[in-house]
Amino acid sequence: MGKKIELEQELLASFVDDSLEALQTFEKSTRALGTEGTEEALQDLFRTAHNLKGASMCIGLEPFGDFLHTVEDVIQSMINGVVLPDERVVAVFLAAHSCMSSWVGSLLTNSLIPPTTEGVLKDLRALGTPRTVSVTEKSSVVSEESARAVEQEDESEE
Repeated sequence: MGKKIELEQELLASFVDDSLEALQTFEKSTRALGTEGTEEALQDLFRTAHNLKGASMCIGLEPFGDFLHTVEDVIQSMINGVVLPDERVVAVFLAAHSCMSSWVGSLLTNSLIPPTTEGVLKDLRALGTPRTVSVTEKSSVVSEESARAVEQEDESEE
């Protein structure tokens, strides 16, 4: 039984070390959104969120993995051109970074209380609301009324 606990502690320590490095990449890439390096930043953000999500799920941190899954979904929406990487996205992603940092910090201090993520999750999900439509270009902005109309159509089809 002692070897199992030792292994779990080693896995957790490795996860924390890797997470701290990944969080630096996440912050740097978030700050690069909206610049000429946006495409590379999106790829770095996706890879970082995806790897952290997988690692957290492997060691039993499902709530953290679920949070990262939501982050990953928004990044994928940006890659697909559905969400524009604007100042609002940067602000929400910096808040998500802060939340993730708090979560990893709680692991460092052996705190059993993970950070509150509800507000950041709400903001992340709001980012996933389509704000652009594109057949030939990814820059056509859709009004909120149009987005709601599309949502209502989708709901009525169900």
